[in-house]
Amino acid sequence: MKPILFNTEMVQAILDGRKTVTRRLVKPQPEPDQIYQLGCCVDGDRRDIGKIGFGNSECGGHILYVRPPYKAGDILYVRETWRLSNPHGDYQNGTRQADMEYKADGHVKGIPIPREWEKYLGNKWHPSIHMSKESARIFLKVTEIKAERLRDISIDDMLKEGIDRTGIVTNTGPIEYRVINRFEELWNSTIKKREYAFVSSPWVWVIEFERCEKPVEYSPW
Repeated sequence: MKPILFNTEMVQAILDGRKTVTRRLVKPQPEPDQIYQLGCCVDGDRRDIGKIGFGNSECGGHILYVRPPYKAGDILYVRETWRLSNPHGDYQNGTRQADMEYKADGHVKGIPIPREWEKYLGNKWHPSIHMSKESARIFLKVTEIKAERLRDISIDDMLKEGIDRTGIVTNTGPIEYRVINRFEELWNSTIKKREYAFVSSPWVWVIEFERCEKPVEYSPW
């Protein structure tokens, strides 16, 4: 399993079934003249096998190869904002029980914690980056991944990104300019560098997914 981070708003959208796709920056970004997507590399330099090529001509030219962060079939565990409280019981085999609370919906479940997690106990919310795989409760299966320019996104895909639909969807369909404005605000709130803002239309990975059960992990040995 691989991790993926979402803020609290997007976790809520996943739980509600409104979010089935996410966009993440292609890193590194192709050069301004590398406007042609060439598909997946299947031969040549072994270091580039499985990467997506971006060239400055339809035939390739100067090519940048970038590896997608995931592939279809990958199982992702969602990292989300959390806090830990109510430790109880004695340590057995190095762990004892405590309550994990998830900020998105207030859900609480008991988990075993090791001694080093005592520092996380209390009322403080901890950022998603600090959530362990063992604490995850949401699992996603990647169904498709592709690359595109950010502003090539459709109105329907903006809605699939899980934006708040309040006041923007009517009986005759979505009010387009409001959908665009809300998606632009959402995107810009998640990036640190202005050069990757919505108006710049950077290359992004389009990652489609569906909810799934936690996979059974096993050792072949």
